[in-house]
Amino acid sequence: MKKIFYLLFIIFLNFSCNSDKKNLWEIQGELTNSNDETIFLKHLKNEKIVIFDSTKVTNGKFHFKDTSSKAKYLFLEISQFNNTPLFLEPNNKLIFKSDAKNLKNYDAKGSKNIELVCELNSSFNELLEKLDTFFAVYENKLSVKEVDSAKTIKEFKDSLDVFIKKHQNYLINFVEKNINSPSSYFALMQRIDEKINFFSINEHIDLLKKVDKSLYEKYKDFDLAKNLHNFLMRYEMMEEQKQASQRAEEDKKNPIKIGDMAKDISYKNPDGKEISLFSLKGKYVLLDFWASWCKPCRIENPHLVKVYKKYKDKDFEIYQVSLDKDKKSWLQGIKDDNLGSWIHVSDLKYWSSEPAAKYKVRSIPSNFLLDKNGRIIAMNLRAEELEKKISEVLNKK
Repeated sequence: MKKIFYLLFIIFLNFSCNSDKKNLWEIQGELTNSNDETIFLKHLKNEKIVIFDSTKVTNGKFHFKDTSSKAKYLFLEISQFNNTPLFLEPNNKLIFKSDAKNLKNYDAKGSKNIELVCELNSSFNELLEKLDTFFAVYENKLSVKEVDSAKTIKEFKDSLDVFIKKHQNYLINFVEKNINSPSSYFALMQRIDEKINFFSINEHIDLLKKVDKSLYEKYKDFDLAKNLHNFLMRYEMMEEQKQASQRAEEDKKNPIKIGDMAKDISYKNPDGKEISLFSLKGKYVLLDFWASWCKPCRIENPHLVKVYKKYKDKDFEIYQVSLDKDKKSWLQGIKDDNLGSWIHVSDLKYWSSEPAAKYKVRSIPSNFLLDKNGRIIAMNLRAEELEKKISEVLNKK
């Protein structure tokens, strides 16, 4: 028994060591002009840059290593203004060479992604050097008494725009070319200062979404991936709220009301067959808007099932439109709530649903009761109120 336990322990120990080896990353650094200073390795934690490790540079060389199962956004730092960002993945070995007086200018070897980040860093440093010269030239021009300052300032701004646009084009091409590399995140981050960014949400939203779509699933634990993904989610939410507010204002000017003729809509059912609302003329129809993710809708569904069972043989039909965006969730909701007896359609566009927009639906559940001619005779009926109204109109026949 002891031998078996010992054997299992050895196997477990080997497995643990091998697991660590699989996720091992390391940085081997070499610095010129070094005074055997301390070099810090920092990382992002709770959106703050904090010290992860530190070591003494000895004879111009330093070394860091650790294990991690996810990509790392790291910083090497000697002092507050002498630092540089780095990228590392599990099983990466980064060979870092730089001047101890200026870590921002470095050369890095290792994986393809490491080298792409290094390329980006080099191009950015070249730009900064050119801008320093450019600013100095115009500072000298403006110091001359006879100069036309308004003209010179305009010339300065126009020339600066050319610099910015040229580097912006380089970054866009870089991202497009390396859309499957996390180095794209580093390209999107580049900026000169708070006022001069190379990317804006309004102008480059499609490119930002493209990077997120290409990389997020693989790098969802990487800080820059999470930041971009969460930023886009917040942006889309604000855009949806903005559009909803605009639509609500438009609805006030021209609301749908009882007595209006219904508008025809025609969308696909779960089997892919297109079904028109107006194909049901000759029956009383409840046009109902819902979604599987909508809790109040799910609470209301049992009442619909009860009403449908009672009146389905008396010229009554339900045409239910889903605001789901995932077909699997939509179908599961139909199954779980026993809604399979009536007509279901959806364009799976969530709050961008075309039929919902046509009927100015801004919240769900929402419904419209139509008479046999397609005229709206009631709106937003719930539970017993719905059954009472349907009973009333059907008993008038």
